[in-house]
Amino acid sequence: MKKKLFSNKGSTMVMLVMAVAVISLLGTSILAVTMMNYKIKKANTDIKEAFYKSESGLDKAYEKAYWLIEKAVEEGNGKAKEFVQYYEEHEAEIIEEIKAGVNVERIQYFILSDVDSDITYSLDYNALQDKAKNEFESAYKDRILAENDYAAESDIAEVIKGVSDSMLVVEIKNTPLSFSGNKLTVKIESQYTSDKGITRTTAVDMNISVANYNEAYTVEIKKIGVNPFWLKALTAENLVIKSSSTFNGKVFVEENMDINASDVTFKNDLTVKGDVSSDVEDSGIRLNSGNTLNVRNVYSRNILMNGTGAEFRADSPGSEIYVRDDLEINKPNQTVYINGSYYGFSDGGLYAGSDNSSGVNINEASGLSFTITKDLYLQGTSYVNVVNSSGNKYQTGESLSVKGNYRAYLQPLLSSYYSKDGKDISKVSFADYGHLRLADRFDDSSVFTAMHKADYMYFYQNNEYGDLSIPDGINVNGVVLGLGSVINDKKIMRSSYEISDRESFITFKNEYSRQTERLGYDMKAGGGSITGQLTFNNQINDNLITMSSEEIARVNNSDPLNYIYINNAGGSETLKSSNYKGLIITNGNLTISSNVESFEGAIICGGTVTIEVGAKTFTYNKDIVSKIIAENNLHTSVFSDSISVENMNITTFKTDETEGGKVDFSNLLKFANWKMK
Repeated sequence: MKKKLFSNKGSTMVMLVMAVAVISLLGTSILAVTMMNYKIKKANTDIKEAFYKSESGLDKAYEKAYWLIEKAVEEGNGKAKEFVQYYEEHEAEIIEEIKAGVNVERIQYFILSDVDSDITYSLDYNALQDKAKNEFESAYKDRILAENDYAAESDIAEVIKGVSDSMLVVEIKNTPLSFSGNKLTVKIESQYTSDKGITRTTAVDMNISVANYNEAYTVEIKKIGVNPFWLKALTAENLVIKSSSTFNGKVFVEENMDINASDVTFKNDLTVKGDVSSDVEDSGIRLNSGNTLNVRNVYSRNILMNGTGAEFRADSPGSEIYVRDDLEINKPNQTVYINGSYYGFSDGGLYAGSDNSSGVNINEASGLSFTITKDLYLQGTSYVNVVNSSGNKYQTGESLSVKGNYRAYLQPLLSSYYSKDGKDISKVSFADYGHLRLADRFDDSSVFTAMHKADYMYFYQNNEYGDLSIPDGINVNGVVLGLGSVINDKKIMRSSYEISDRESFITFKNEYSRQTERLGYDMKAGGGSITGQLTFNNQINDNLITMSSEEIARVNNSDPLNYIYINNAGGSETLKSSNYKGLIITNGNLTISSNVESFEGAIICGGTVTIEVGAKTFTYNKDIVSKIIAENNLHTSVFSDSISVENMNITTFKTDETEGGKVDFSNLLKFANWKMK
């Protein structure tokens, strides 16, 4: 009878192969997740690049239209001047023709005088100027539309379409074009398609006006450096808004913005850096009772909903809200609606102090409506305002927290539950934080992290006690990624944070820093990066002082439709007229009184801007601002030592001083109704 032999030889090899297979599988999974995160970030970058390049098509169209208007002004002026000179040079000949009954219609350009029964003729320069004005306007329009004498040349539509290339298509959507009175509207659409097939489209109404007729034009061109402060509709140290206001242009606030109005709208980027010298919990955007803030993209230290019924709305598709510290819901019946994504990027370690940890704090949930249509990223958690014997506040495991839910850390878990790193989170010891005993460390004295606490809260609610506050009105429709727990759709979610996610939050932090420390620019000089920060007070106050009192007095102008106010003496100024066009640069305070309805240009204020009651509109106008700065050489005085983020050719039309007139080019070419499709 044969004996069966049993041997363990080869078992180690089998186990080794199995271990290698498992490790390989884990490595492949980690690599797949990392690649997915990279692809998402790369896609977002590509989409933004496509959008900006689409928008560049509108800028190129503006430049081409600018050139054509210059030609139209020159042609119109030539026709008008030619008409007047003909009558001056042929006055005697024309008079003889009129007396002979030839070309009698020309008599309208002469004054007839009866002297001792002798009829004399003299040129009627008022009538000539009226006709010359008509000649000017007709030639101006014909040149824009390439009609009559200019039919063989390019019209405005062809000029604008000429900026297109293989990836950028700029089209006119309302052909055939025609002037309505002295106005022409050209509806432009710019579409950019990247080599990856990503397409973005922007559109705008280009409004072209007919210039006022003046006899003698010269063209002056200056190339000047553009400072980032005068590319904003308004920059200020502090901004206090007491009336319904609309801002058409970027706004930068160095410290805090207080809103005490029912309807305030920012149609472009809003940056509120926050006062680094004050209590961080009260720094940033502050909304009071009944206030509604409408925004697009926001970069702020905090968003504090301090009043009953306050609303924070970002209705534009793809809006992005970057917050260094917290979004706080502090009163009943508040609304947060973000048609896009919210990024809270700080884990507290990025900045000094634990209270810099980015989270969403709901201190009053009654009547709350909280909606984010895309993604919610939170790298911080909330803190309970009690301290241990070392003076440290208690960090919870809630990235989106509800007031009072910290009670979960007062109770032990009665069964064993395990975190992603294998720790039994029921095995904890409690420590005194003021009047509270809170779950503080594992029984083996290892650290009870915020992610462990998130799991602790999750199992406390879903497996043990179920008595936490879970508001109904919280809905996030995209990715939810939190260092701690997040409430969404009536459920509490565990921490979803992985080490690889840190790169995403670093990207968000870098974008926030770019907006708050460098005013939205990656500045270069001589091929290298400029280090350091743009400090608002230094840029404005120090450079203003370099101007002499005579220079400041020279550029001050009280006309609200050509308003220039330069002040380095501090104090305060109040605007009282109804409508303004111009530039304000001051290191004092500025009050926009109840009389004011609009300001077009730019306001740069090193103090507090206070907007009093009465609906108001603030519109950034690059033409007005750059023209004032170029004509008064402010780029070599006020902005002489500041950083330039780009160069600009400034073209102005002037008449001889004896002729007494000039073209206000900023009124001839404007963009309106910008939108992204």
